[in-house]
Amino acid sequence: MQSVILINFFLHCTEKLYILLKYIASSDKMAWNQFCDMNYMFVFLSNYGDEETTNDEIYEMSSKLLDLTYEKDRDGDGIVDSSLTDDERDSVIEQSWQKYGGLDQDGRASQFFTSARKVAEYFQYSHNKMQSFVNGMVDIASADGYIDGTEEEIINSLADAWGCNGVQISYNAGIPVFLFVW
Repeated sequence: MQSVILINFFLHCTEKLYILLKYIASSDKMAWNQFCDMNYMFVFLSNYGDEETTNDEIYEMSSKLLDLTYEKDRDGDGIVDSSLTDDERDSVIEQSWQKYGGLDQDGRASQFFTSARKVAEYFQYSHNKMQSFVNGMVDIASADGYIDGTEEEIINSLADAWGCNGVQISYNAGIPVFLFVW
């Protein structure tokens, strides 16, 4: 009888510990935010067409995300600070890949345009910020040595979604330069 009570107590404690650990793990995950949307757009661009993201593209995505998080001097020391801690940045990357992996092709495309709208809102529709973001996307697309037709189509679709009158493509040392015309 005593062993049954101990086993039930052990099971009860194990269940409570599991719930506590699950809560702790979920509370570490930050809420989906503008940086998740930005990184999702990078993931979509790098993976949607050929379903392969190269190490060079991953490096560029990480670099661009890092650049985007340095927005302003938060502590008054005259140096621009990151908006995210390392753990938060890791969470952004993890969440955007999980969201991408959890959607079918149509869902992925739909999320891309949802993210594009939210990023434009975050940038307050500043053409300079939006153009800079697109330049970063071109860097990611060309990181593997070329920009394929799907990547070019994604960038052009982003131009349409952001209300550009057109896209001018020129080449600089063999690398295409996309310039949005507002």
